[in-house]
Order: sequence, then structure tokens, then C-alpha cells
Amino acid sequence: MIRPFPRRMAHSLHRWVGILSCLFMLIVAGTALALNHSDLWKPLFLKPVSTSIFSLDQAQLLASDPHVKGHLLAADSKALYESQDSGKNWSQLKLYLPAEKAVGLVLGPKQGQIWLALREVGVFYSDDGGEIWEEIGPLPFNPVAGEYIQKMWLGAGSALHLKTELALYIASPTGDAGLGQWQKITLVQGQGKQAIDFHDLIWRLHTGRFGGSWGILVYDAVALSLIFLSLSGLWLSRRPRHKKKLTMQRAASTQAHSESGSAV
Repeated sequence: MIRPFPRRMAHSLHRWVGILSCLFMLIVAGTALALNHSDLWKPLFLKPVSTSIFSLDQAQLLASDPHVKGHLLAADSKALYESQDSGKNWSQLKLYLPAEKAVGLVLGPKQGQIWLALREVGVFYSDDGGEIWEEIGPLPFNPVAGEYIQKMWLGAGSALHLKTELALYIASPTGDAGLGQWQKITLVQGQGKQAIDFHDLIWRLHTGRFGGSWGILVYDAVALSLIFLSLSGLWLSRRPRHKKKLTMQRAASTQAHSESGSAV
């Protein structure tokens, strides 16, 4: 004869499965919000790199200004730097997001023009020597979704070249940092492209970007609702034990009080 599953054990198991599910839901909802709004939380966790310890031998990318003698730009894995004295002293150039994993740094034919490519983000442009930056886009691929930028350079006529694992993309400038139609030269056929497409699909489903700006807003609302439900569920899971403990303490206090009254 099969013994029935103890009710008390079932209740305890259900409670702990619910707690673990709430924690998992917090991770899923929190990461979706973090992916959609990385510009809000990154400055809180990414400490600026001290420029006093930067030297030329740490540069992973280096560009020399054809218009100003001694003017250099350099990038390591975390930041972008500028020198006006041939590399003796450096100061950090600020973007509106961390300049991490730079893979391309180019000074243009006009004074003040700078192109910067970040491997997992995109391409940024400044025409005033790095005071104000704007993102070039939309790109014909999505670095955030997995098709990362590997190299960037300027070709004839200041045509912008971007190389990824799958293709080479070329676009000619149209003025004011604008770019014309992108030309794509495929480098990888078949399996690699399918893997990137599948990765992109998962990323869009996780963040709501398959629905555009409205999809992001809906996912943000759902994520916040799930976080509220998970936190309130965790809080409620603690209430019965706390209430039972408090009731027992009150009963013990009442009994002690009655016993002391009887003794008197």
C-alpha cells in the first residue's frame, strides 16, 4: 500500500520551491531591465580608470593626429585617453558610456574628427576632438546581440569599414557624420550566421526588443510587476512563522503573568 505524502512535508516543499522560483524570477526580471537600461546602472559599478597610471605601453589602440604635432589618442580595455605632448602626459576623454573593449580608433582627415568602435556596443563619432560624441547608427548588424565588431578603419574617401566575424560592412560619408547605404561583403556562410540569428532572437525575446520601443516598455512593466510579486511573496512566506513565534511569545508572557499573579 502506498503511503500518502505527508501534508506537512508537501507544504514545506511547496514553500521552498516557491521561494526558489521567486529568486529565479528576480534574476530573470532584473537582467531584462539591466539589458534595456545599462546606461543607468553601469556608472554605479564601473569605476573610472585612474589616468595617473596610464602610459603608452598600456595602449591597445593608438592614433596620431595628422593636423597637430604631438597629439595622440590611445585606448586600453576600459577607457579612451588623449595626450598633447607625444605621450608624456595623458588625460581621459569622456564618453556618455564606458569606453570598454575598443577595437577601432581613427582620426579623420578633418581636424577634430574621431571615430571610436566599441566591440560589443557600436561606433561613436566626434567632430570637436572628443568634447561631444554621437553614436553612428543604425548599423546593419547588432553588436549587442552577438555580432561583435572586430576592426574599424577608414578607406578611400573616408569610407567607414567595419569588420565582424561574419561580414565586412562599408559605408561612405554623406556629411555631418551621416553615412550612405551600407555595402555588405559576407565572410561566413551557413552555421555561423544561423548561430548569430538564434542568439539575436533569444536576446530580443528576453528584452522585448522584438516589439520595438513599445516592446521594451511592456517588458519593463512586466519585469517590475514580477519583481514586486516575487519580493512580496518572499515577505509573505516569512509571515506565518513570525506570527506563530509572536503568538507563542505572547502566550508564554500571559502564562508567566498569570502565574506571578497567582503567586501573589
